[in-house]
Order: sequence, then structure tokens, then C-alpha cells
Amino acid sequence: SGLTVLFATNLVFASVVARRIFNHFLRGSQSTFVVSYLLLCIAGALAPGLPAVWSPWTALVFWAVFTVGTIKVNRHVFWLAEEHRLPRIFGFFPITLLGTQFLTLFAFNFLPHIELQWMGLASVLVSIPVLMTRLRQ
Repeated sequence: SGLTVLFATNLVFASVVARRIFNHFLRGSQSTFVVSYLLLCIAGALAPGLPAVWSPWTALVFWAVFTVGTIKVNRHVFWLAEEHRLPRIFGFFPITLLGTQFLTLFAFNFLPHIELQWMGLASVLVSIPVLMTRLRQ
């Protein structure tokens, strides 16, 4: 169908552009980060079509995608910040990007199917990889 072609075209375009932008920004290939970014992008398009019963489990899977992408990219990004004598806050950009993607995905797609208090859990889930990256430094 037309939507499938549009989705596939968008995914190919996003893959090429994301890889080039992140290779430039991160000064090298960070495939796990790019894949996590793209999976969270895809999730934003596909999650609204999933049954409401799957919401909590799907949200946890997307959190795992966010976590893996965050942990894999953090050491490289903090090394870049240290190497170029940038403030450490610059090292948190990829983590912030993926975390914002996850929270936005959670809020717009899963929150209508579960109670509002779960947004607090989503925020805590985002803080776990951030804390893990901070402890590893």
C-alpha cells in the first residue's frame, strides 16, 4: 500500500541522514546509537497501532532500546568531550536525545492506555541509564 511505501522511503531517508549526522557529530560510527535512535523513531509510527494490552510491555522494550543506545554511546561521547576540553554537559546530548524520544513515545502512545502515575515510572526509567553513565565515568 501507499503508506508502507511512504514508511519505507522515510525509514531509508532517516537512516542515511541519521548515520551521516551522527557520524559527523560523534566523530565516528556509533551504530548501536543510530539503530536505537531509528528504532525509537519507528516505534513512534508503529506503537499507536498496537493493542492497548501490550502497552506496558512494549514500553519496557522501548526503554531497553533507549538504555542500550545510551550505554553504548556514553563512553565515546564523554571521551570526545574530554579530548576537546568541552564541558561535561556536552556528553549528555545523545542521552538526552534518546531519553526525550522515549518519554515522548511513552507519553503520546502509552499514557492514554495506562494510568498517569506510570509517567513517573517512565521518568525514573530514563534516569537509570543516566545514573549508570555517570557512575561509569
